[in-house]
Amino acid sequence: MKDKKVIVPGDEFTVDFIKNEKGGRPICRVEGIVSFLNDNHRSFIAPGSSWIVRVDLVKDKTLVVTPLVKVATPKENAITLKEKIESLKPEKKERVKEHRTFQYYSKQELKTL
Repeated sequence: MKDKKVIVPGDEFTVDFIKNEKGGRPICRVEGIVSFLNDNHRSFIAPGSSWIVRVDLVKDKTLVVTPLVKVATPKENAITLKEKIESLKPEKKERVKEHRTFQYYSKQELKTL
C-alpha cells in the first residue's frame, strides 16, 4: 500500500500555477490536490509560473495556499522545457555517400554521360 503524506497547515511546496478553467485566479496542485490562492493575496500570479507556497488551510478536497517566493516566470519555464525537449531528441546522423570502386560504368551510367 502507498503511504500517503499528510499535509498540514504550514507545509511548504514548490508548485506550478495553471489557468483556472472557470476563470478567476490561477490554481495549482499540491501532491495532486487542487489548491486555490488565499483571498488575502492580491498580487498578480501569471499562469505557468513556479512558486514556493505555504499551505494555509486544508479542506476535504482542496487546499488554500499563500505564495511566498517566485521560483521561475512562465518565460523561463518555457525556455527550460524547450531545452529539455531538445536534449531528448536523437541526433541526426549524416549519411555518408558511398564512393564507387568499380572499374567500369554500368549500362545506365553510360547513358547518363
